[in-house]
Amino acid sequence: MQKRESNPNILRSLISYQLSVISYQLSVTSYQLSGLSFKLSS
Repeated sequence: MQKRESNPNILRSLISYQLSVISYQLSVTSYQLSGLSFKLSS
């Protein structure tokens, strides 16, 4: 029973980890895009 209880927690941690990684990548891409737009405007 303990394994059954730990499995959902592991899945939740993995999902939250993936979401944090995706949000990090999005922030990096948005930063790069803003840098490109700044170079183009200047």
